[in-house]
Amino acid sequence: MCEACLKVNAAHRYDPTRTTTLRRQFEAAAARRFRNLAAKIREEVDRQDGFGLKTNRGRFDQPRSDQKVAAFMDWLQQQQDAGILEVRRGERLDSAGSRSWASLYVRNAYQKGIAQAASRMRAQGAPVAPEWVEKAFTRPFHVDRVALAYTRAYSDLRGITDAMDQQISRTLAEGLSQGLGPREISRALTDRVHKIGITRARMMARTEVIRAHADASLNAYQEAGVSGVAIEAEFATAGDNAVCPQCEALARGGPYTLDKARGLIPVHPNCRCAWVPIVPRTRRGETSAAAQAAAQGRPMTAAQAMQAMPVARANSHNAFDGTPEPALRVIQKTPDLKGMVKGKPGAYMDHEGRMSMGKHTPGTVAYKRTFRHEFGHHIDRNLGDGRGFASFAAVDELAADNKALETARSGMFRNDRAGSTALRKTIAKNEAAAEQEFRRAILAADAGGYVTDAKRILDEMTPLGEDGVKALYGVNEIRPTDAIAFVAAWNRKDVYQLLHDLPSRFGRRVLHDSPLAGMQDVFEAGTAGKIRIAFGHGEGYYKTRLAYDRHIGAAKKIGARTFTGSQLAEAFANWFEAYGSETLADYQTFKHLWPSMSQRFEEIIGGGEDG
Repeated sequence: MCEACLKVNAAHRYDPTRTTTLRRQFEAAAARRFRNLAAKIREEVDRQDGFGLKTNRGRFDQPRSDQKVAAFMDWLQQQQDAGILEVRRGERLDSAGSRSWASLYVRNAYQKGIAQAASRMRAQGAPVAPEWVEKAFTRPFHVDRVALAYTRAYSDLRGITDAMDQQISRTLAEGLSQGLGPREISRALTDRVHKIGITRARMMARTEVIRAHADASLNAYQEAGVSGVAIEAEFATAGDNAVCPQCEALARGGPYTLDKARGLIPVHPNCRCAWVPIVPRTRRGETSAAAQAAAQGRPMTAAQAMQAMPVARANSHNAFDGTPEPALRVIQKTPDLKGMVKGKPGAYMDHEGRMSMGKHTPGTVAYKRTFRHEFGHHIDRNLGDGRGFASFAAVDELAADNKALETARSGMFRNDRAGSTALRKTIAKNEAAAEQEFRRAILAADAGGYVTDAKRILDEMTPLGEDGVKALYGVNEIRPTDAIAFVAAWNRKDVYQLLHDLPSRFGRRVLHDSPLAGMQDVFEAGTAGKIRIAFGHGEGYYKTRLAYDRHIGAAKKIGARTFTGSQLAEAFANWFEAYGSETLADYQTFKHLWPSMSQRFEEIIGGGEDG
């Protein structure tokens, strides 16, 4: 089928479904479970000599070869049941599907499909209340249909393990009959896990996300039609040179009725097409160019979003060229800046509605990042009606996400109390865990046969891929050992490694042109300046604003810390900078480190859609 259909247009990175990050996360989660299985096979068969082919009496050492195969397959089924399928004895398929780890990604895809369908109906003049979207999963209409999607994904996953098991059983029997040693048999078995298990699991993840998104969109259109809006579905492709002939042909063949539309998407395993509604013109009001573009499945441009904002438009210098539509829509609804201030460092004067850009040269990466950051403050203030910070709604999420990062880091930063016995013990424990994760990553890469290939390590073991990691750190080359270090740090969400140690290993200083600067700032904001990596505002900044934050009701004690509106404002501004980046890896990394806060911010701007 059409591999090119997975690629995204370089100019706009436009994916009609806005599920790029979700698909990659689902793929990575699925691949990780199969890689763990491959590592266990290697450990049992090779290192533990499980078949007793050397001198040991191993777990699977039986008198006859067929008994060895049977013993191994029983063990393999147990590992799959525990690590991939998460089977419970006697559980029905529908129950297992709804409980499966895969259901999280399917649900998110379905939810995005509903939200995007509502957005596109609004763009064509159909009245769709926010509550209709927010309460979708309380209505049986959607509860029943998303449950079917859970079951389908789980059945697909079981089908993958069944197909893989058949190949593994045959490969094992042949290896034993040929008198192969434990290492040769181990490599042959893990090859089946990689070639069948991981390959098909990745395909399943891509397919099920697009299928759930398409089904949710059609279901939303059907439900809206029942309430009086007559709707058909129209095919929208990704609109770039990567669209395959199959998708183009179906797009030209539309529009389709809802009944005829069902089951057409995904067209093939790498499909990224979406359904957009056709609302009768008698129901439409006058729409802007941006709304018409959204209604036709075309991406809104930054120029359209800032059409009525002369100050921001004149000074943005392409800062929003890669920004996803949910952010562009909120920009479009935000009042223009009241002016620009020269001669001051980059800052937003929140009570004046003005911005300064410091000494950054217009059009540079540093300028664009700073402009998005400061404009994020402007949006935050306006969404809060100027009286406070809309971002403060994510206070619990910042507290939870940052706590997880603090407790997982494997090194100390500025302002850390080096004499703290508890902190030293935590760091020592995390250093050991980081080393163990590093060894696990080596074993997984070795089992896949690419331990010396940095590109394959990053492409196979992370959702960013080699290109994304290079862009994240601003480097042109990555060594295999550094690639393994990144994988280990990514899996543990180790901010010491990701935001401090790895940049040093790559010989890169974290400056304003780096996405890591904003992430360092967020981590510090989550501690109210008490723990600082490099970039940040310092503890004094948050202390001086504490009285004002309390005055406007933007202060909340969570555990031993008080979290304030100023902390959330910095987190939001840095989030908006990453969310609008032209480089997809920036936001993938940000959301990986602060997942619940990022999701909450997406909801705040009315997005809930992928960048």
